[in-house]
Parts: sequence; structure tokens; C-alpha cells
Amino acid sequence: DVRVRHRRAAPPSASAARRGLRLKPGAAVVRSDPLTGGLRLLAKRDGFLTGPRAASPRRVALDYLGQRADAFGLDEDDLAAFELSHGYTSESGATHLQWQQTYRGIPAFDEGLRANVAADGQLINIGGAPRPDLAVASTVPRIGAREALHTVARSAFARVPLGPAGPSRGPQRATRFDRGHRASLVLFGDPSRVRLGWRVLLWAGTEGVLDAVVDAGTGELLYRNDLTRNAAALAFDNHPGAPQGGVQTPKDFSAAWLSDPGRLIGPNAWVHSDPNDTHFEGTLPTATDEIPPTGGAWNYVQAPQAGLICPAVGCSWAATSGGSWMTNRRQAGTQLFYFVNLFHDHLRDAPGIGFGASSGSFEGSDPLYAQIDDGAGTGMGSLPDCSSVNNASMIVLPDGTPGLMETFLWTSGCGAAGVYDVNGADDASIVYHEYTHGLSLRLVTDPAGYGALNGPQSAAMGEGISDWYALDFLEAFGFQPDTSAPAEIRAAVYENAAARTQGFDCPVGESTGACPGTPTAGSGGYTYGDFGRILGSPEVHADGEIWVETLWDLRRALIGAHGASDGINRVRALITDGLRLSPAGPTFLDMRNAIVQADVNRGFGDRDLIWAVFAARGMGVNARTSADNDTHPVEDFTAPPPLPGPPPPGDETAPVISGFTMTAKRFRVGLDRTPQAAAKRRRRTPVGSEFRFRLSERAKVVITIERALPGQKVGRSCRPPSRRLRGRVRCTRYKKQGSITRSKRPAGRNAIDFSGRIGIRPLPRGRHRVTVSATDAAGNRSKRRRISFTIVRK
Repeated sequence: DVRVRHRRAAPPSASAARRGLRLKPGAAVVRSDPLTGGLRLLAKRDGFLTGPRAASPRRVALDYLGQRADAFGLDEDDLAAFELSHGYTSESGATHLQWQQTYRGIPAFDEGLRANVAADGQLINIGGAPRPDLAVASTVPRIGAREALHTVARSAFARVPLGPAGPSRGPQRATRFDRGHRASLVLFGDPSRVRLGWRVLLWAGTEGVLDAVVDAGTGELLYRNDLTRNAAALAFDNHPGAPQGGVQTPKDFSAAWLSDPGRLIGPNAWVHSDPNDTHFEGTLPTATDEIPPTGGAWNYVQAPQAGLICPAVGCSWAATSGGSWMTNRRQAGTQLFYFVNLFHDHLRDAPGIGFGASSGSFEGSDPLYAQIDDGAGTGMGSLPDCSSVNNASMIVLPDGTPGLMETFLWTSGCGAAGVYDVNGADDASIVYHEYTHGLSLRLVTDPAGYGALNGPQSAAMGEGISDWYALDFLEAFGFQPDTSAPAEIRAAVYENAAARTQGFDCPVGESTGACPGTPTAGSGGYTYGDFGRILGSPEVHADGEIWVETLWDLRRALIGAHGASDGINRVRALITDGLRLSPAGPTFLDMRNAIVQADVNRGFGDRDLIWAVFAARGMGVNARTSADNDTHPVEDFTAPPPLPGPPPPGDETAPVISGFTMTAKRFRVGLDRTPQAAAKRRRRTPVGSEFRFRLSERAKVVITIERALPGQKVGRSCRPPSRRLRGRVRCTRYKKQGSITRSKRPAGRNAIDFSGRIGIRPLPRGRHRVTVSATDAAGNRSKRRRISFTIVRK
């Protein structure tokens, strides 16, 4: 990415507006994008940006954007150039919206707008780093799509036959080639300028599937990313020989899974073999690659082989015998078909997850193409070459295009000491890990729908998330029990491979040796400060262990607080909703905040527990990181103070507010149409509101004035005008004018009388409510006292 070494500052006016947002009550999170200078994320850790509103989620988000366009650095022309590209409502009731930013119909590469709106119309967060004044001198490319594809192929040292070009959309704006390659025009903005470019999708065989941008004027390669997600990690219900789920049992492939009685194909998946590593989008398997039934059923028993090194149940192939993988080919294909369909249904139906068609799941027109024995015949004598072993991968394209899962053979014959000669398609932890990449890369996307977990931190979280969903499923169904002992939850046990450095259930500070930790920090579970140090340098699978260990702590904590069933449902909801609420290219701290916001939106009330878990892993409230590509984040172990709650019944230590009265003046605007009356209406004469109340002791007073009706606009905050009351009295919602004074006459031993007049400008007509509460130094909060009144205009 040619942009990573440059930064673009926000315009001065936008910077000032963002500083103002940070100063508003509610601990606002304001993140600017270093590449565009746009507003990447605006949210609150412990609440919503707006109150409830009876309007469409799209209108809620766009109205908020319009009211704060200065903070985004946008004008009316910018706002008109957004095109809604995707939107759906998840199980929580929240609606998740994504807009592309365009110029003359050409989309921006990764600038856009993303918003999440709660079921009652409250805005959860908004952002996406749209670029102010997006434009380019010419929308006519100087080089064609074919030349751009050749540029990307050369950059990867890949010899790729392009074949004939397919139909184009618009004047040379989008072209599909044979073998699944494609190219379309985009606007690529770096910190100094915007360039017209070709966004290329190139299926480069063993080099991966490349998403790239080529300058349409000069042919310069501007961006390249491999969409293949590999797991140097790692059916039966678990894996052959496992203590639980390690024996083949009869399964029923229902019509919901199987649409052709002669092939392993259905609405959710198509499983076949690919020994020559030649199948990708647009290239279909041959009849010999299909997995047919025998006698109308796929009752294939795994036949043990004598490989180089084998588990107790025997190898599934022999690295010393060419073509030995063919013996269990049909059994492995049957197993993979069972795994991917079972996990598809789990992610769709499990409470809290809800990864269905609207979220971008793999079904219908874009099922999963899942391959066994990938590359098994690419070496000598029907053996795999060493680039086609000890791995698995998942390729995820935008919703509407099938996903591609590749499973490989495993062996010690290519230098991996102690690894068994087995088939990765037989291991649930590998298959579920890869499938979960499909979930995370369909929920966290750029405006064009491409997965946006590509930087060091976000890609590490992608690996950790895949590990977590796989092991969460296996543990919940009893195939991978989790007791109090450390280092029980592991990956790649069937392969006997050190796919991860330690168990996912290693607590911080573990000293028994079961959790080796890092050479510098010593034994125990990993923390945020270990990022980039686990293997001595950044590596997504190793750094992902920090994230999966944190999520496993969260799982245990919620189970401890709510029981197994409710706790598991809660943690699944929080993590999945966190992905939906996350910005593109999130850091660990962005995803932490998204999980906290998910708790607020769900109303679970686990905020303090969540913060305690993240703080223990170095992601406390004062942790810092600059961006997704920051490989040296600063950890912190501080949890924010608990939110003040209502005092317990009968608690006499809490402040008491008594004698609360409120008087609001109603006013009229004349009906005559004289110029003087019109001018008076434009001035919108302020309304005076008088109040009196008594506070039992010294405490901080909060006065809130708000609309009682849902969907009404909330105004600005204010501070008390009296110096002696600053820090003691805070008025929120509408701008206050006037004074708040304490009585000179003692009201009692510890009591204080307050009286005054609040002038509101402008106070909209309708029903309003004044709320007064107080909190003392110990955090005890009084009961809220409320009085409603109505403003009318005639």
C-alpha cells in the first residue's frame, strides 16, 4: 500500500469540530483516519450518540451526519455522493448500513460511510473516513483493464492466462475476464491526491487471490492484498481418535444440505477434490473430482494407512506412497461436507450470532466451494509438493460471490518435525477456523464489500476470532471440555502440530509451565504489550493468540456470572455484534470498544465485567495505539470506574432531593402577518423555566432537560455560570442561560437549597421533562426527581 508511510491531516475546521465532540459529556470516541483525514469512527463507549427516534435507520444516520458535517469535513455535494451499498438488521434489532462514496458514478476505493442504528432509533456509532471533496481530473483511463491485470500478475511473479474479456458495465468501467479475473474503475486517494485506478481481482493460483489497485494513468501498482486466509494451524464430530467425537457415527444429509443425490452439493456448499490445485471461480471440477455415493449413501469408513508418523488411530494417507491419499478421498469429502453444513447452520441459528443471508452468509447464489486434497498431486508420483501440505485456507470475496475453502494433507515429510500424515479435512478445529474467516470478513468490510481485516492488528484479530468460534463450538457441545486446568484448549491436536504457541485458556501470570508465554515477559497468558514479540516479530497467528485468550477469558467470566447457557449466548452476541459495529481496519482497542457498545445496545449490563477482562489483558482505558498497522501498542491495565447506579433500597447514605418544584412559562407568537411579528417569530423568544429544590447534603448535582417524546432533537450541553458551583452542578441537553444559586439561609445541618431560573434558547414546543439527581463523593446517587411541562406556540 503506497499510502502507509504518509499521513493526511484533517482540515482545521474539522479538527476543531472533533475536539468539541471529545469534550461533550459521555466519553466520546473520536478517531481520525491518517490516510484520508476523514472521521473514521465516532461513538460512545458506554452509550448512544442520539436518543430514540421514530425514523428509518438510514434517515437517523444521514440526519446525524448532516448536523455534524463540519466534524466530517463534508459539504452538501459530498453528502449527495453517498450510495447505500449494503444494509441489514441483525438479531439484536440493530441495523447495519454501509455507503460507498462516489464521484461521477465511480466508487472510492476504501472511503465511505458506515453506521449502526439500534432498534429504537438510537445511533450506536458512525464513521468510515469519507474524503472531503472527492474528485479526479479525468474519469477516462489511459491504460486498459487487461494491462492492469498483467501488472498485478507480474508483481506476484505469477503467469496467469487471462482469457477473453467478458461483458463490460458502462464505458470501460468494469470488465470480467475468463477464469474469474475482473477489473473495475475506482478512485484511489492517498494523503496528497486522488487517482483514477483499476481495482483488480486476480486468481493467481498458488500465489493466492490478489485484490489490487493499479493507477489507470501510469500503470503503477498502488495497492495489493492477498485475500487468501491461511491457517498454519490447524470429522467425525471432532477428529479421528479424539476422546469425545472421535468415532464415526451415522449422519443424515437432509434435503436442506443436499440438492443432488449423486454429488456433495447443496444450497450451502459444494465439496469436491482438487489434487492439481486448479479449481477456482469460473473453473469447475471434473466428474473425477466429485464425491459420489455408493448405494445411495456416503457411508465411507476411514481406512488407516501406514504413514511416516501416525496418531494412535492410524494415518489417513502415507507420504511415502504415491496416491495413498486416494484411499480415503471419498471419506474425507463426506467429512468436510458434514462439517461445513453443520457449522453453517450453527452460525445461522445460534442465539447471539445470527449469521444468515442478510449478513452475507454462504448460501443460495454464493455457497461455499470446499475442496479436499488440495494440491495432493502437484509433486512427483501423485504426491503433493511441499507448498501444498500442512495448511488450509479460506478465500472470501464480497457477498454474492461463492467462498472458497481449501484443505490440505499434513505430513512431517516437508520438514515439520512430528507432524502426522493426516488429512486436514478430518479436523473440526481446522475446518471451523477457516469457515469463521467467512463470517468475520463478511461482517467487517470496506464500502465495496471486501473484507477489511488486513492490517497487522485486524488480521491478527481475524485469526484469533476464527480460533475462538471453532473452539467455542467444540467446547459447548462437549467435544473439547474446559476445566480449571490451564492450556487445555488447543488447536491442531490431531495433526500433532505446534500451530499455536500455547493453549487458548492460559491465564495472565500462569507459572506452572503449561503456558510458556514470551521469552521476555515470562510464562502465562499474553497481553497487549506482547504484540509483535511472541515470535520475535509480528505474525498474525501468533499475535492473534492475544485476542483469542482475551475472548476466552470473557467467555469464562460471563459463564461465571450468568451460567453456562446464558453466558455462552451473551459472549457470542457480544463478539458477533462487535464485528458488526466495528469500523474497517480495526485495532484491538476499536474492537474492544465495539464489544462494549454491543453490551450497551443489547442492554446486558455487563459493562464493568467486560472492561475488567480487557484491562487484565493490557487493553485498559489508557491503552494506546496509533492505527491498525501499529505493531508496538502501549498496554494499560486500568479499568474505568464503574458507572454510578441507583442507590439500593433503604440506603440512607445517598443524597436526597426534596421539595422539587418547576414552573415553565408558555408563550405565544402573534398571528398577524406584520413585518414586526415575522421578525419576532424568527428571533424565537427564549422561554423562562424556574425551579426550586433542596439537597440533603453536599454532592454533585446534575440537571437534565430533555424532550419526553421519542425522536426529538437533543441540543447542546452547558456549564453553570457560577464559579462556586462548577463541579457541583451540570446541566445537559439544552443550552442554559440564567443562574443557579444556593440559598443564603441554612436549610438544615447538611442540606442546601437551590433555586434559580433556566432560560432555554430555543426550547422547541412539545412536552419536556426536567430531571434532577445528585451523586456524592462515594458514588452514591440519589433518586432522580422528574417534573414534566409543556411548551406551546399559537
